[in-house]
Amino acid sequence: MFALNYVYNLPNVTKHFGGPKFLSYITDNFQLSGITQAMTGTPIDLNNSFSFPPGSVTGSDQYGALPAYYTLDAQGNPLLPAIGPPGRGSRDRLRAGGMQTWDMSLFKNFPLGKNEARYLQLRFEAFNAFNHPNFMDKNYGANVTGPWAYASPTDPLTITKNANWGTYSDTYGTGPGGFRVLQLGAKIYF
Repeated sequence: MFALNYVYNLPNVTKHFGGPKFLSYITDNFQLSGITQAMTGTPIDLNNSFSFPPGSVTGSDQYGALPAYYTLDAQGNPLLPAIGPPGRGSRDRLRAGGMQTWDMSLFKNFPLGKNEARYLQLRFEAFNAFNHPNFMDKNYGANVTGPWAYASPTDPLTITKNANWGTYSDTYGTGPGGFRVLQLGAKIYF
C-alpha cells in the first residue's frame, strides 16, 4: 500500500520574470494539493478457494479426510493434485485487482491589501480526479471432471480453466471507478 499527501506552492511567474503587478493576479499564488493512494490486489489463497472433496482423488470416504488442493504451473494453469498425501495449494500466485485513488485540489490566492495574512482563496477540488477504474475480484473458476458418484465412473480426473479465467468480476465502490466529484469553493482568510 502506498499513500502520498502533498501541498505544493507553484512558482510565481511574475515574480521570477519581473512582469507587471496586474499579471500577478492571474499567474501567481497558486497551490496544488492532494492525496494519492495505491495498493496492489490482495492474494487469493488457493488453499481455501480451490479444492477437491476429500475422497475424490483417493476414492476414500473417510470421515475427516483432508481435501486435496490443486496448484498452478509456471504459466498459471491449474494442476491436478499429485498421488500421495494431500498437498497444500499455491499461495500468493493469484491476486485480486488493485486500487488507486487521486484526490486533488488547485487553490488560487488573491492577497487583500498589503498584509499577506488576509487573502481570498478560490478552490477547485476533484475527488477521483482521473476517474481511474478500481476492479476488485477476478474470476478464477475451473471445470473439474472425474469419476464422481453422480457421473460416469470411467471419466478421467481433469481440470481446465473457465473461459473467463483472470477477468474482473466486480469493482470497489460504485461502478467501474466510482464517481468523479468536482467542487468549487471560496474562502476568505483574515
